Amino acid sequence: MRRGASFLLHAGTLIRLEGRSAPLGILRDVLPATLSADIAPGDLLIQISDGLVSLFEPGAPLVERLPALADRPLPEIRDAILSSAPDSDDVSLILARIQQA
Repeated sequence: MRRGASFLLHAGTLIRLEGRSAPLGILRDVLPATLSADIAPGDLLIQISDGLVSLFEPGAPLVERLPALADRPLPEIRDAILSSAPDSDDVSLILARIQQA
């Protein structure tokens, strides 16, 4: 099974959040692994499906641009990510901005 990924854009740094279980909703009766991370107001949580993973590899152009987009409205960030997406796969994207830590 190919996997998506989760990231936290914290203080200008993109951090990959490494989970050890299948994403919720993929398989029945799977207990999800949990993890924790330091967060602050304004941080951005990014969850992507496997169709977007290549955009978030270290050194990828989008990864270099994301810190500059961090304070932009979520629809602008969404559009920047999806406009870079390959046409060959389906994609899913969830963005959430931390309001209070």
